[in-house]
Amino acid sequence: MECHWRRRLHSLAIKQQGWNGLIFLAYEWWSEALHGVLDVGHGTHFDGITRSATSFPPVILTTAAFNESLWKTIGVAVSNEARALHNAGLSGLTFWSPTIKVVRDPRPIKAAVCCKHYGAYDVDNWNGIDRYHFDVQVAERDLIETLHYPFEMCVKEGDAASLMCSYNRVNGVLACANPRLLNDTVRGLSYLHGYIVVDCDSVEVMVSGQKYLNDTPVDAVAQSLNAGLDLDCGDYVPKYGGEAIKKGKVAEAKLEEALKNLYIVLMRLGWFDGIPGNYSALGRDDICSPASLELAAEAARQGIVLLQNDNNILPLCPPPRGQKKFTVGVVGPHANATVARIMPAESLDRSDLSFPGFQQDMVEDFADANVLNNVPTIVAIFSVGGIDITTLLNNSKLQQASAIVWACYPGAEGGRTIADVLYGKYNPGN
Repeated sequence: MECHWRRRLHSLAIKQQGWNGLIFLAYEWWSEALHGVLDVGHGTHFDGITRSATSFPPVILTTAAFNESLWKTIGVAVSNEARALHNAGLSGLTFWSPTIKVVRDPRPIKAAVCCKHYGAYDVDNWNGIDRYHFDVQVAERDLIETLHYPFEMCVKEGDAASLMCSYNRVNGVLACANPRLLNDTVRGLSYLHGYIVVDCDSVEVMVSGQKYLNDTPVDAVAQSLNAGLDLDCGDYVPKYGGEAIKKGKVAEAKLEEALKNLYIVLMRLGWFDGIPGNYSALGRDDICSPASLELAAEAARQGIVLLQNDNNILPLCPPPRGQKKFTVGVVGPHANATVARIMPAESLDRSDLSFPGFQQDMVEDFADANVLNNVPTIVAIFSVGGIDITTLLNNSKLQQASAIVWACYPGAEGGRTIADVLYGKYNPGN
């Protein structure tokens, strides 16, 4: 009997082991698809034939398009690529990001989505406080009506199959060990019919980092499971869950409930019987296809915002064929770089909304030089977060003849879409 529930405990880890003669199948739960399928999670990988999926613009840019049909079309495209990758043996079917549109009918569903990170998670590392130790103090009404509401809509309107809890505390209680948040609110108020997963190593962090209630590993596992956890993105549940059961801190019935929540999702995906429903025809040709790349370009075009266009500087006019072409200059601290090594990372919060480094000074220096040479200045801002452009708007040199365009991170076809905007193939001012 002990062997049986130990196997069940191992099935509550993100990399499930398969067991001969039982229904426990090998499965990797962790795949990511924030604005296109990524190989960040262990559940997805690319190969020499399929090197990547389509990278669409991030949510903040597509939101700026104010086009609901565009959002749905992107969601369908991402979920098509997710299922195509699965059919090619390159990924699972569960994705921990909030933008895949789950197709509800016909069953089985195309891909299962996870909304993250819950709840009140708005500090990563700021002013000496990191996400592991942040304790947000929030009124009950604000918690439900403001901070919980997007997750409620993600579940109710988006039919999300999963929710990921965050590292932080909410009013003194860890989000991933908080039955009020998970059992009562997520399952009770929002009617989640799927599984709850912790952010990676959250259960371990309760012991090793946060020293929450001076918990032992067994205590941390018990509190998380009893609060509503179904899946551990870590190894504490399979390591210490057995001891928690032996000591009576967790009932075996909780394992049954967690497995039910997980396997219901896999059943909806057609995982157990290997039936892909209407999606068997999706294959490698549907991944990063010309149609998807054109959709990525169109999404960027619609989201790009024209902030200023004094004296109708834009659109630019390219030189006629056969005439002298314009000169392109590259300046700045990385002007001579031949290899791009860009590593986006977590655990960093901005202390203000200013341009980073010397970018503000560079723009103003260019504006000074351009005015002397009677040349307009066009500023294209690539920022996934907010930027304070007050100093640009108040700069007298930029006011004379300038344009400012916000392009966020425009995705795989960003270069083409910026050219389309600057040269008038697409008007972001409409």
